[in-house]
Amino acid sequence: MSTPETQTEAVLTLYFPRNVAEEMERTAQAENTNLSDLLSSGFRALKAERLRLALERIRPEQAVTEQMEEQIRAYVDEVREEIYRARRL
Repeated sequence: MSTPETQTEAVLTLYFPRNVAEEMERTAQAENTNLSDLLSSGFRALKAERLRLALERIRPEQAVTEQMEEQIRAYVDEVREEIYRARRL
């Protein structure tokens, strides 16, 4: 057997109920792909969905950060305006 350093793919044996396996094969044919790519695509979609959900959970914190950044920008603008007015006098 090859070591992980020399082999980029792993061979897995999976067992599915017959009706699920048949549906997977029909789906792969309809998508013009093979079962390996179909399962890989499904796995990537699952990971992407989990990441999306994790990002949704932290968005309230991000909203606070964006609000704080806007307040900082407004304050900096006020200070710059005061400096500009002071120089004009």
